[in-house]
Amino acid sequence: MIGIFDFLAYLSLSYILYRFARGIYIIIYPYLITTPLDLHKLAGNAKWAIVTGSTDGIGKEYALQLAQRGFNLILISRTQSKLDSVKTEINKEFKNIEIETIAYNFTNANLNDYKKDILPMIEKKEIGILG
Repeated sequence: MIGIFDFLAYLSLSYILYRFARGIYIIIYPYLITTPLDLHKLAGNAKWAIVTGSTDGIGKEYALQLAQRGFNLILISRTQSKLDSVKTEINKEFKNIEIETIAYNFTNANLNDYKKDILPMIEKKEIGILG
């Protein structure tokens, strides 16, 4: 007959083994088990992506990763010279995509500026990702 202390010991050991196995699973799952998602399918097979803040940091890397996956890009940032530099850099590496740039400052934006500067460029394109 199993005693209460034996039962608690087995229960505790089971919990510890479960937590250990779960920890291993969480570490291994993203690298070995999952398959990469098809961004084109998730974007509704749209061919264009808009990236704001695309001249530095995360925005620039986001633009590079989307270009690597074959998306045409609309890059938006405040400084046109930086936009041109990023456009040239991406075009050197990925020649099969189109890139358009918009110099626009969202911090002082109003609806009329948005309608004048951004809307005409994006309204005729199939945009699947906004970043």
